[in-house]
Amino acid sequence: MKFYIVAGLAGLLLFASTARAQTPPEMPAPFNPLIVDETETVDRALGFGDDADANLQSKDVYIDTLYEECRAAPSNILNPGEQDMLCACMAANTYEGMSAQELHVMSTPTPEGKTQRERLFGGFYMPCFSYAVNDLVRESCLANEDTASALKKPVQVCGCVGNLMSTYSKSKYEYVVRNAWLKPQEKGTMDAVIDSLLFSRDAQRMMKAYIKRCVRKHELGW
Repeated sequence: MKFYIVAGLAGLLLFASTARAQTPPEMPAPFNPLIVDETETVDRALGFGDDADANLQSKDVYIDTLYEECRAAPSNILNPGEQDMLCACMAANTYEGMSAQELHVMSTPTPEGKTQRERLFGGFYMPCFSYAVNDLVRESCLANEDTASALKKPVQVCGCVGNLMSTYSKSKYEYVVRNAWLKPQEKGTMDAVIDSLLFSRDAQRMMKAYIKRCVRKHELGW
């Protein structure tokens, strides 16, 4: 029975092959934090003279722009509601954590701009991706009929796997930057990040281990 349950839960991974089978978007999302021309200065990149704040806008303007760019980014994995929640999380985190000046500098192809883009992604975007991972894993697990019929406590088991994968994703910043955020042209930045957090070889290995752990805990009482 134990092995049947684990095998049934493997249907959780069905959503991976489904997402991959869809046609990837032609246009990548507009944000790449590490690919910049570091020869520029902030002033020259923005066309400033002596006044470095000449074109500074309110924080709300920058946050609204980031939010709308995020919502407009193509995704074959997230549905519109999930994408909107992810973008709202990113916008809220960024609003709380960055000043208007930092957001202003972030738009420049300069070393300072690169530093702020890295900070944006690592400090304010990655936590939101971990929430998305939790939701995607839990909901795809619960939606799988084989999983639901094999388990006595599908809500607890699927929630457990989602939580563990979310925690796992928080530790993958450097891997994601190297393998997804720098290579968005293949499937769009947003999907590339989620793909690396759920469908990489290491992620699949961890998910299988978490499935077994959660089944033992909630179904078998180990």
